Amino acid sequence: MISIIQINFNQRLAGITLLMLTINSVVSDRVNLKDSFDWMNLEEAQEAAMTDRKNIMVFVEAEWCGICRQMEQNVFPEAEIQKIVDDMYHPVTIDLDSRELVRFNGEEMTEREFARAMNVSATPTFLFINPEGVVLAHQVGYNAANRFEALLLFIYSDQFGEISFEDYFRMHSES
Repeated sequence: MISIIQINFNQRLAGITLLMLTINSVVSDRVNLKDSFDWMNLEEAQEAAMTDRKNIMVFVEAEWCGICRQMEQNVFPEAEIQKIVDDMYHPVTIDLDSRELVRFNGEEMTEREFARAMNVSATPTFLFINPEGVVLAHQVGYNAANRFEALLLFIYSDQFGEISFEDYFRMHSES
């Protein structure tokens, strides 16, 4: 005869095992998704940008941000987006809640302080920064792959600064 204590123990053990497998799966997926780009830290990206004149793409995200995970799963892995980012940008990821130190324009601050200094109030937020450390554009929210691809190309287009991204996107969606 199996005692109630043994059943309770077996249920708890099964629950703990399931929880550990779920956590391991989420962490494993997150690590794999972070490999979608050759992520750099902010200081490395600025140094590289000064040499090759590529812009910096900063992905401000948070552990708890479900929309950020959707970008990582549905948008970043797209081959064309991978190519554009590799060719035109130095990608950086910043955790909105992190107290990890970063250096931007020679000033040391936490990732959290950096996000605040950039007026980031929601995740995901994309910041596009030129090699001199000037923020060119600030895009908040989820972008489907076709829209994100257009955004990446718009920053480098002759039309950037001349027309709005919405007009650019509309013109290029129709063609």
